[in-house]
Amino acid sequence: MADSVQTDLSIGDIVSLATQFQGFDMSTNMFSGMEPTNSKYVNDTWYEICDTANWRKMMTRVNQGLSPYENEDEDITRGVAGAGTATKSADGTTSAADSSSDSSAETSAETDYSGTVEVLNGAGVEGLAGRVAATLDNQGFDTTAATADSYDYSKTRIIYVGDANKAKAQAVADTLGLSNLAADDGTYAGAADVVVILGSDMANN
Repeated sequence: MADSVQTDLSIGDIVSLATQFQGFDMSTNMFSGMEPTNSKYVNDTWYEICDTANWRKMMTRVNQGLSPYENEDEDITRGVAGAGTATKSADGTTSAADSSSDSSAETSAETDYSGTVEVLNGAGVEGLAGRVAATLDNQGFDTTAATADSYDYSKTRIIYVGDANKAKAQAVADTLGLSNLAADDGTYAGAADVVVILGSDMANN
């Protein structure tokens, strides 16, 4: 599709966006919607005319960070592309409507998108820890970025400091598209709820 796209974004901007969207959950983080219209038949042609009042109501929700619809049943685009529609309410809760009739979907591990996360650059790539920290900030974590004890890490490590923070580490892993979690052996006690040591595998993603 590159030949069909024009942009003033730099390569650095594009890479930064790609990093932020890594681990993006389409079922709960992506909202879909269609401009509300009224159909009208004029001179042998059907026209879809914007329903301005409902459009303004929809965009008021979007501008507040909510999904376009108060109720998922209002979304006529639901299931068009075979995906669910996320519906976020004013109290901040998000529900996902799955267009599939299969009720045997596996339940993911417990997650908690809160708490403190320290992101350490163990790959030596300039700005990497800051970009990953920004991604986690966007998900609700209180995140800081710093440098690891070396730049020799090949695999990214996600370490939860205390068993009570395992759900937070799982949420971090889900956000970053990773699966490897480890309990702290005492090395990072008091540093943060979760410590992420970025390896070269993350730098290459």
